Amino acid sequence: MRTALNWGFVLRGSAGAMAALVLLAGGGALWVGQAFLPVPYAPPPPPPTILAPRGELPPNATGLQLWVRRQGEAERLAGSAFLLALPDGLVVGVTAAHNLAWGDVDRILDSMTLRIANRGEGGAAEDIEGQAGLQVVGLHGAPGRPRRFGLDLSSDRALLALDGEVAGLFFEPDPRGGAQAGERILLLSGLDGRGYEGIVFQSEPHGIWSLMEGTFDPSRMSGSPAVSLHTGKVVGMAVAAGWREGRLVLGLHPVGALVEQGISDQQRLELNPADG
Repeated sequence: MRTALNWGFVLRGSAGAMAALVLLAGGGALWVGQAFLPVPYAPPPPPPTILAPRGELPPNATGLQLWVRRQGEAERLAGSAFLLALPDGLVVGVTAAHNLAWGDVDRILDSMTLRIANRGEGGAAEDIEGQAGLQVVGLHGAPGRPRRFGLDLSSDRALLALDGEVAGLFFEPDPRGGAQAGERILLLSGLDGRGYEGIVFQSEPHGIWSLMEGTFDPSRMSGSPAVSLHTGKVVGMAVAAGWREGRLVLGLHPVGALVEQGISDQQRLELNPADG
């Protein structure tokens, strides 16, 4: 994989082998072997029987770019995000926790803005409905922790409280809480606005893994939504990627855990709380 990749998004299987050589003394080798696991890989099973009703993709729903800023520093593109409708009708932003880990990981960012990527050449950001992006006013519940090691993707999430809503841009969660092995999905990149198809080969509560078709650079796509091509609803959020057997493997945070977090933790965390 190219060196330009966002290493918070890419599993570093090859780095584990290098680190193991350095830490062979004592019990270090065992820890490194467990921590830097390669992404899983298996041929996808046949298409499954899906009992959920068929549906269409929302016509205007899309992944979004996540721009962040801290006081005295320039705004920067941190990754991707999307809008998710919770069962009570509240729409929240969703992104990977590692997109917010910039410098002091315990300090909340001063500002976050969601923008639509221009699907033309370069993927430059566009305004949302004539606005200078959709403003994030806080965190909806406590954020998870960035995934540093291993294959458990279930904590790498952050829900974002929004300043108003944007009609037509949000997704509904798949009622199954995720995807089934053998199911076809579509990753809607927040980075460039394009869609990339794949087939799920492993689906568990702590992570969904899909073989993607074609080749593309997944840098800064973490936080992008993946939707079922059967139900038209979101099944997960991209948080990890890696190469196996010449194929790009995508790791997803299951949407069911995102919904559960949004329902169970309703506290609002300000972006720029007063000192003291």
